[in-house]
Amino acid sequence: APPLPSPPELPLRPPVLCPGCAHRGAFYVLKRLGAYVCGDIGCYSLASLPPLASMHTCLAMGAGISQAHGISRALGNQSATIAVIGDSTFTHTGLPALLNAVYNQSRIVVVILDNRSTAMTGGQDHPGTGRTLMGDRVPAMDFVTVARAVGVEFVERVKAGDTDALEGALRTGLDR
Repeated sequence: APPLPSPPELPLRPPVLCPGCAHRGAFYVLKRLGAYVCGDIGCYSLASLPPLASMHTCLAMGAGISQAHGISRALGNQSATIAVIGDSTFTHTGLPALLNAVYNQSRIVVVILDNRSTAMTGGQDHPGTGRTLMGDRVPAMDFVTVARAVGVEFVERVKAGDTDALEGALRTGLDR
């Protein structure tokens, strides 16, 4: 058989959030605010790259809240520090970090980006979706109720894509 021709070179493209991703608007707002943003593993870790370039740390599942807490405490709770975490990651490892930050009176803002899925690894359900991996309907964990239950005083739910409402909520949270 004759040798196959070499494939054409593809244009270089850095990894980016998916077209239409609701997280894109959140990171646009975070960049505009100029706050120090701590995140963790997840598709939104791509927000550390251009064009969004709005996430400053990325370590492991749940680490964004812990890092924001540590940075805030190290700076005497005077920094504008925001933690960003996805809904699935929050149910797996974020809840203990949030509880610890509240318990230790950390002055951080935590943003839970809820797309009702474990999106980065294939769309699996988690305790916030209301379905088990076997498809059974179960009570969905309510993030607002949980945050209030562990002692978070200011909690605001914002619809994905409503960047004005998100910016308002973040500014209120940072002012507190």
